[in-house]
Amino acid sequence: MEKHHPDFALVVVDSVAEGLERLSEGAIDAFVDNLGVITHEQQRLNLEDIKIAAPTPYKSELAIGVRKDWP
Repeated sequence: MEKHHPDFALVVVDSVAEGLERLSEGAIDAFVDNLGVITHEQQRLNLEDIKIAAPTPYKSELAIGVRKDWP
């Protein structure tokens, strides 16, 4: 995002929960992350004042790790 939007004042947070809480409090104007994770954390934190507004062109590869002894 820094490359495509150098005029944005980007804020890096330590977790999705922190980002959503800051958004809910009005400390930041928007939050970008994975839709599934945002939805889960929004429900877990009971943040009903947040609206998921639009998709972005940014992609993030997801992966699942399992133990070697689990086929």
